[in-house]
Amino acid sequence: MDSILHSNKALLFLVGKRDMLISLHKTRPRDWDALIVIDLQKASKIDVLKDQMENLMKLSGNAVTNRKYKDFTILEMKDTDTNEILHVAFIDNHVVASYTPQLVEASINERENPYIGLHPAFMEAETQVGDKGLFRLFINYNQLTSFMSVYMDEKNEYMEMFNQSMDFAGLYFNTDKEKNGSKRIYLPERKCRPLYRSPA
Repeated sequence: MDSILHSNKALLFLVGKRDMLISLHKTRPRDWDALIVIDLQKASKIDVLKDQMENLMKLSGNAVTNRKYKDFTILEMKDTDTNEILHVAFIDNHVVASYTPQLVEASINERENPYIGLHPAFMEAETQVGDKGLFRLFINYNQLTSFMSVYMDEKNEYMEMFNQSMDFAGLYFNTDKEKNGSKRIYLPERKCRPLYRSPA
């Protein structure tokens, strides 16, 4: 988690302390990447932030280009030292960023045809986990086996068991000096359709 935040410190500096979602996705047989989604709360701030981000990246020595995907502009910010490219899109009142362009494009597709965010199992997990606290962690068990194959050479019977028995689990954690921290775990049995759809 620290490495993800550190590598995107310019992005986090611009958006400040706002609600942020970090989603991990398998992108290659032995690799994964993060998709960062930041809620700006007000869509009116998008244009200002977009200009600030583009200018800051240029001042930092990054090469900045942009391209169109459907009706959205994706900024491509290339670090000239590492040649890594951070792809950033502004979708309604959200900033979406990843080093894997397909993840940003999939987010745009999801906006037009939402699936996971409106899935009954996810909505139930989000409700049961409750408060935001320090952080909330959700696990999509339908993708757990695939994701863990990044680290494991052989199929694991326990991963398969979780995959088949649950849809979505949630964990809430908060720090509280008086209560020495608090946590809440939600582990439902599978009762809904599969919680993953491949991007179109």
